[in-house]
Amino acid sequence: MTDLEHILCHRHPMIFLDDIVAAGHGQLIARVRIRDGLPFFETDRGVPAWVGLEYMAQSIAALAGQRARDAGKPVPLGLIIGCRRYDCTTSAFAPGHELQISVTELAAEEYGFGSFDCDIDDRGRDPAGDCGEQRNIVARARVSVFGGDRQLAA
Repeated sequence: MTDLEHILCHRHPMIFLDDIVAAGHGQLIARVRIRDGLPFFETDRGVPAWVGLEYMAQSIAALAGQRARDAGKPVPLGLIIGCRRYDCTTSAFAPGHELQISVTELAAEEYGFGSFDCDIDDRGRDPAGDCGEQRNIVARARVSVFGGDRQLAA
């Protein structure tokens, strides 16, 4: 299990992700199980779908933090500067479901600006995914950020 406090500027209880599933080559997959104790969790509903944008942002931050740590640099601070078309097919992420958040870097400027395609795959109640390899994408967005590991390269 990844020590997320080691690669994010956040601290618990504001770390919303549970773990990093895979990372490399400008991509990262994180996961979170929707459960009591998560920020914004509602017993009868789960987590409101708008929190998915923060799951995406923290996944981007984890990618930047992991890159920085691998380069022997401090974890960078970053900011969301925009989001295009946060499309979500649900109003809430259901209790007991596991989400996989995928982020893919599209562009990175040397001055710290970056753009990422992001999606959230609802793997259902089965941590291995109730559909095998088939994905159930419930949210997508293109997220623009400033900061991150590119800003530290200079």
